Amino acid sequence: MNAPVTIRRASARWLSVCEGPPGSPLVLVAPFAGGGRAFYREWERLFSPWARLCFVTPPGRDHRIREPASTDLDRFLPRLVAACAELVDGQPYTVFGHSMGAMLGYEIASGLRDLGLPEPDHLVVSGLCSPDTPLPGRPLEEADDRELLAELAALMELPTAGPMYELLAAMLPTARADFTLCERYRWRPRPPLTTGITALWSVDDPLTTQEGVAAWARHTTGGFRELRFGGPHFFIRGLGGVVADALSAPHRGASPGRETHP
Repeated sequence: MNAPVTIRRASARWLSVCEGPPGSPLVLVAPFAGGGRAFYREWERLFSPWARLCFVTPPGRDHRIREPASTDLDRFLPRLVAACAELVDGQPYTVFGHSMGAMLGYEIASGLRDLGLPEPDHLVVSGLCSPDTPLPGRPLEEADDRELLAELAALMELPTAGPMYELLAAMLPTARADFTLCERYRWRPRPPLTTGITALWSVDDPLTTQEGVAAWARHTTGGFRELRFGGPHFFIRGLGGVVADALSAPHRGASPGRETHP
């Protein structure tokens, strides 16, 4: 029977935790630009037998939808890391993030390490080059609303009409702030993590490159694995099982390497 998870008030503002088996590892899931928990609804069912999903919630999404999203990572990262530290508190945990979430996941893992806490058992990054690699493509910070909405719809392969497009339009202020945050982000040199990193990416994704994804290897001494797919930027839609396998790899003794998926 699943057991509820109680977290402290300070953490509850930044984190939303699903139920899971007693003593099971936490999986911190960081959001992509403009996104939130809704994208990962199916994952809650896939992960619940062995883990407790924990959704990282910066301002501008989910239960913080009325708060303006920040364009400056340095303004909220210390509070986010402190909330994660409260939650983790000696429990086993792993970290996953897609696109902007990959950068946030890396910064959370590094920030917890900087506080003297254990690193995650594993870090899975998706749809993003390494943190010291410039973002490919043209900057979107200065794009007008029509241009930005068109770019986002193309990345998500959405039709330019219908409920999902309208929802995307409603989230445009948050998406714009998130893209600005990503484009202003600058990696701060630091020692590599000791936890293993798995990088998921699509050869068709305009926001990643083979060299940029491979560069994640220099940010860990704990082993690097690359999983290569096809499809658009949001190729992870429907791949919750693959991500679950990658995050549970440390418990199964999986070895580093490179894999290509259809």
